[in-house]
Amino acid sequence: MPSGYTRILRAFLIATFFISASGALWSPATHAHETWQSIKSDADMLSAKGNFRAAAGGYERALALCPQARENDRVDMQLALATAYNHLMEIDKAVLVLKDANIVLKQLKKKNTLDPQVLVNLQTLIETCDKGYDPATSYEKRTRYKARMTEAVNNICADVYPRGLTTKRKLAYARSFIANGDLPGCLKSLEELYGSIKKSNSSDPLLSQCEWGLAAVQQRLGKPQLMATLANRERKLHSQAHVLGEVANANLWAANYDEGKRNLDKALLLLKRKPNRDDSELILNVYIDICQDVADYKAEEIWQRKRLALFAPGEPKYQVYQRGLAHNLRRQKRFADADKVRPKTGHHRNGALTEWDWFLTDKEKEDVARADAEGRGRNISIPREQGKSAGERP
Repeated sequence: MPSGYTRILRAFLIATFFISASGALWSPATHAHETWQSIKSDADMLSAKGNFRAAAGGYERALALCPQARENDRVDMQLALATAYNHLMEIDKAVLVLKDANIVLKQLKKKNTLDPQVLVNLQTLIETCDKGYDPATSYEKRTRYKARMTEAVNNICADVYPRGLTTKRKLAYARSFIANGDLPGCLKSLEELYGSIKKSNSSDPLLSQCEWGLAAVQQRLGKPQLMATLANRERKLHSQAHVLGEVANANLWAANYDEGKRNLDKALLLLKRKPNRDDSELILNVYIDICQDVADYKAEEIWQRKRLALFAPGEPKYQVYQRGLAHNLRRQKRFADADKVRPKTGHHRNGALTEWDWFLTDKEKEDVARADAEGRGRNISIPREQGKSAGERP
């Protein structure tokens, strides 16, 4: 049995750990006796729990102590640090860290000494960038941040991780020029991507989206010919209301919201005369996406309710769209109204943002329950769900 002193020391160490894990900032005095490996391990744990501020401090401290010769370890931590900065929306810091990491990564790749484990953190960073930022952040800021992060990550992928350069990420990068008011830059990026897809993989499922995006940007620059060509092609396959919905979605992609709304309004008039649930769903989806892009959650609620009314409670899509409406209401801080739309059960966890519990997948809920049973779930916050749309949006 441990002595009284040992028990007191153990209790002190456990208490110290939980204080740091709950959000205390890192300081040299706190970890003066620890190695860079142990500080990194603690930072990894904090990052996994969503405490990115403390995690960033930990990675910074560990990097200061890690020998320059441990190149793989250093770039591994730099990628983790950039991920934390990205979560904190400190993009200047993230980009600087990635530029420094990229120099070493290229050297390691050239020498064939790059540890595959480093690519795990790179993939995590890619997934974090793809998710984008909280919709409460302005559209311009979200897309500007995503543009810079995507460029920095793509520069790394080009040399050490080619499979990370997906069409989806290239489309997201092209669209980010829109937020910066650089329509010619977006046009050039799309033209290069469209030509590349046509040449190498004409069956790419995102070829159509790239083509519509290219048409929308050209239209904004006073060249409507491609848009007209695509619309005429689609009229041979779909109703006029459906085609207007596709055109509006392209308008959304190019942030041409006024033109998009005009096309949606025309489609709704057609659907009044000749109702079609599939077409109505498409139109309402694009309306909702536009509202989400401009963070107009009150207007979004109107279209969310109209979309939900298309389906009966027993249909699978009813459950999906019911969740979307509840999510919208919670964004408006109308939690009681959200509970009426999608009532909660008795599942609660200390320290969790329980108003977001309903946007976990069944697998995530099982993981949470397992973590709670093992005592690992305490103080873990649930990240807000990033909305999905008909087009790739930051």
